[in-house]
Amino acid sequence: MRKFVKVEGESRGNNENSKIFIGENLDVLDFLLSEKERFNLLYIDAPYNTGCEVFYDNDQGQWISGINWFDMIKQRILKCYKLLDDEGVILFSIDDNELYNVIKILDSIFGKDKFVCSFVWRRRNYSELNEENISVEHEYILCYSKSQKYNVNYKFSTWIDTISTNSEREDELVELELMYQNEARKYINDLFNKEVVTNYPKPVTLLEEVFSIFLRDGDKILDIFGGSGTTGEACMKLNAAKNITVDFVIVQISKPKPEKTIYNISNLIVKRNQKALEAIQVLYGKSNMGFGVFKDSFYTDEILFKEID
Repeated sequence: MRKFVKVEGESRGNNENSKIFIGENLDVLDFLLSEKERFNLLYIDAPYNTGCEVFYDNDQGQWISGINWFDMIKQRILKCYKLLDDEGVILFSIDDNELYNVIKILDSIFGKDKFVCSFVWRRRNYSELNEENISVEHEYILCYSKSQKYNVNYKFSTWIDTISTNSEREDELVELELMYQNEARKYINDLFNKEVVTNYPKPVTLLEEVFSIFLRDGDKILDIFGGSGTTGEACMKLNAAKNITVDFVIVQISKPKPEKTIYNISNLIVKRNQKALEAIQVLYGKSNMGFGVFKDSFYTDEILFKEID
């Protein structure tokens, strides 16, 4: 089993229960299972299978293309399932490319009868250059529960847009309201000298709103495809705004980007959440927040981290 060590210089605050792990997610999942960790919510935002991605192959120990996306995802969700509390739920972000296969995976692991709902998020209001006749402007967040007993904090609509029509509804359902994806991209890029460091981030407001439906004080969330680190910021904002404590564990493998300001994807996720923590503490006056950073002992700090002006 891989060994993970704390990176004191990158950890922030005084919350030892929230963690960012730098390592291959299968290795981290095995570690979490050995520690008998339990989570109330799983959030999965895996690289979408558009044919251009490369994935890390744990057996070969390298980044490769052409890996079986279905098997790669299923292998990881099976381990995640073991870590999920009996009353927990999974939220899985996906687009049309692999929607059918994700449903097959979740049906086989959770059971068709554990399907809760599918959120439909309108991620943009314009067409892309490669779209001639059909503009696909939405993505999905599939929700399954581990059992028939799961927590919902309020009645909600599964339609997610930037325009709220809550005042027009007579059924008292809450419609989630947030920013478009291009606004989320600008928000993150502006944090790093306006350089394009990520193209398809989820808005903080999207995750904050969806998480708030299911999470309660004392709950814990696991995100094994950390990406730009939105889950961490969303949890910290949720905690500060509602005066609760929801801990997070985020996993991201080292992916060097020496030509970019961020230097490494792992550096992006850590520095972004450091900036978010500082801003949230100032805005809400909260001091009992923070997270620890842990790395696979295989990595040196010099490979992973670099200060960003």
